[in-house]
Amino acid sequence: MNKRVAVEVDRLSDLPINVINLIQEYVHLDAAARMSILSSKWRYIWASHPKLLIYEHFSRNRNQSGIIHVINKILSNHSFGEPIKTFFLDIIPIHFSDHSLLDQWMLFLSKNGLLELTLKNNNNVNAPYKLPLCVYSIVLLRQLYLSNCILQPYSCNFRRLENISLTDVIFDLDNESSSCFVLCLPILKKLSFVRCRGLYPLNIHAPQLVSFAMSGRGSGTFNLHSILKCQKLDELIYYPQEEVSQNDEMINMPQLPIIFPKIRHFVFDRYSLKVI
Repeated sequence: MNKRVAVEVDRLSDLPINVINLIQEYVHLDAAARMSILSSKWRYIWASHPKLLIYEHFSRNRNQSGIIHVINKILSNHSFGEPIKTFFLDIIPIHFSDHSLLDQWMLFLSKNGLLELTLKNNNNVNAPYKLPLCVYSIVLLRQLYLSNCILQPYSCNFRRLENISLTDVIFDLDNESSSCFVLCLPILKKLSFVRCRGLYPLNIHAPQLVSFAMSGRGSGTFNLHSILKCQKLDELIYYPQEEVSQNDEMINMPQLPIIFPKIRHFVFDRYSLKVI
């Protein structure tokens, strides 16, 4: 009987690592850490999971130093193990005077094959986070979601981005020196701007674009003609909610199905109709 108990299979420890990672994806970081007591094999897996998701509720009952300690600890565990592929961070608990810490985390992530990056900074309206240069060199990045950040795309190498969603993002582009600046996104499928500013000098080359959405104040300065070459566009949503700049020639409404032969979904508001 004792021998049978000794050799009995520990079902938790015997689970494949991909199954353990999948289980931990459905629980919060706190719960994932507590799960380390379930099995010796699980002891450090929570801190080496390829997805690091720091939501607002995780920070709710912690001070800033405690949050920084946890993130630093997890990142240090990834230094010699499985790299982080998905990083989600709610920046709210990090005071803007300590944004240099975020720069250090971004530098670490940029060297380890990051695929998906989400930075939420919704409540710090007066303290947008300026992305460090290392972020623009993440060659493998496929998904980018930002809110209340400052973006300088001069040196970006986002050749593999498939999905971009930007909310309250400021494009730091000089009107004179960047009047002909083109952001090349060769395999981008979805692009969304919400209340973004500094868009006027920006031109976009995205031949694989399927969905384009732009809304909120600041959208009226965007050069809509820069996406007219996106012939695979299936969805076009454009409601700037403000007067649209008349810097470019008007778009002829009957020509839209010709310009976008695969278009199925249009959304316009009364302001955007003035240029169509």
